Formats: sequence, C-alpha cells, structure tokens
Amino acid sequence: MNAPIVFYGDQVTVSGTVSNAKANEPVLILAEPYGSSAQQVAILMTGAGGAFTYTATPTILTNYSATWKGAASQKVTVQVRPHLTLSRTSRTRLSARITSTKSFARHFIYLQRRSSFGQWVTVEKLRLGPLSGRLFTAPHRKGTTTYRVFMTTNQAGLGYLATWSNSVRVRYRH
Repeated sequence: MNAPIVFYGDQVTVSGTVSNAKANEPVLILAEPYGSSAQQVAILMTGAGGAFTYTATPTILTNYSATWKGAASQKVTVQVRPHLTLSRTSRTRLSARITSTKSFARHFIYLQRRSSFGQWVTVEKLRLGPLSGRLFTAPHRKGTTTYRVFMTTNQAGLGYLATWSNSVRVRYRH
C-alpha cells in the first residue's frame, strides 16, 4: 500500500505477491467502504514472480484485501480526507469549496491565517451553503496575510478525516 491517508479523488495502489510466486494466478480484490459490506472490485492475474497490483480511488474510509485460492490477506485501511479548496474570486474575496460523495451543506469550516510564528490561527467560523461552498471577504488586515480553510473530523463526519485547503495570500494596502 503506497498511501494509507489520501484526499478525496486521489488514487492508491494495492499490491502483493501470491505465496507460490507463479504468474497467471487469479487474485480477487475486495473493497469494504465505511458502512458497507465487502464487495469484489476486481479479478487480477498475477505477473512475474506472482506479483499483482490494483489501483483504487476510495471515496470514503475503505478496507482492501486480496483473496487467492481461498486464502485472504490482511485488510489494509485507506483513510480519506474530503477535498477542500480555497481560491480568490477578486483581490479580497475568497471562495471555499469541498468535494466528496456527500453534501457538506450547512457544515462548518474554519478560516485560518498563518501567524508570524508559522502556526495556523482560526479567525472565523463559516457555514457552507447548499452546494458545499462559501463565498466570503477576507478579514481586513494591513499587509499580506496567508489564509486557508480547515474542517474538523466532527464536521467531516463518519468515514472521513479532518481536512484543509491550499493556502491563498491576500493583501490589503490600508
């Protein structure tokens, strides 16, 4: 497994080797998304040395396992962070948007600024609109300020981790 924590939309690789190390052996890949039962998502044929690789794009916390000749591998858990983006719509207007399989309408995100010590400091709590987004004006602070938005695990909900956006710089002259 190459990444046990991913952002929504990112891919992970599930790989392994069967114990007889032979090519052309069928391997079943099972996925168990949070709140669902395990389901077969692929049948792979092993390559040289009995190796197999499967690329997945989990949308929520998901356990993956492989089965070969009735033997099941250990489960590997991939945790998912919703994809949160922050962009400027004008010099001081910002737009936050969160992407996932579910709606985040009426959930909260927190606007944060980077302090002079490099820490993120929460400056405002914002409620997301019906399309899981929010337009707002950056707080007035003289000079250049770096902002991001953050969502807690509680706001993200079951099957998701806390998440944060990219950072955006805003400059006020007065």
